[in-house]
Amino acid sequence: IEISGYNTQLQNVKVSNSVIGITCYGDSGTILDDLELRGCEIGLAIRNHSDVQIFHLWSHDNDVGIRAYNNRALLTQSVIENNHSGIVCELPDDSLRIIDNRIRNSENGLMYYSTSHVVLHNNTISNNTRGVLLVSYHRATTSVSHNNIINNSQYAMGYTDPVWPSDDAIDISNNWWGTTDSVAIADRIIDVYDNPAYDTLRFVPYALEQF
Repeated sequence: IEISGYNTQLQNVKVSNSVIGITCYGDSGTILDDLELRGCEIGLAIRNHSDVQIFHLWSHDNDVGIRAYNNRALLTQSVIENNHSGIVCELPDDSLRIIDNRIRNSENGLMYYSTSHVVLHNNTISNNTRGVLLVSYHRATTSVSHNNIINNSQYAMGYTDPVWPSDDAIDISNNWWGTTDSVAIADRIIDVYDNPAYDTLRFVPYALEQF
């Protein structure tokens, strides 16, 4: 399904075993609600300044659950699970708001690339191999708070490429990491203390209980 118009509403739809399940391409005012996407190379692709709002999406068993490139989208109240990569963001101009979702049981929970603008609030990112990845990070604008980032086996949050380290610490405070032990939290975060080419991820203050 490709959506490229105005004020489209798509509800109660299941798409499976496609290259791309749904593409939103330069559309305005689109609302997606109560969708299931499975068995696709990309479940949902959001491109070219789409301002789509997505509610109650279940994207599972895809290679990529959601791929976002240059959009002003909102993803909320959704479950992204059992994908190779849950959400992949490449957002040099616009932003993706990821609020109140469950992102779990994937190789990579959330992956975002250099200059991405990501708002990540009130989500539970759990039981992935890698929870949140910053790939070739270079002064992205991030707002990461009030999330439960827990039980991710390799690390909770970290880098994959030390290509463009910046000079300032990246604020990832006010999240729940599954413990109140600051040393244990630091062990779950990959940053300058693991590789001097990386930047600093500042996780203090951290939440003292699950949200």
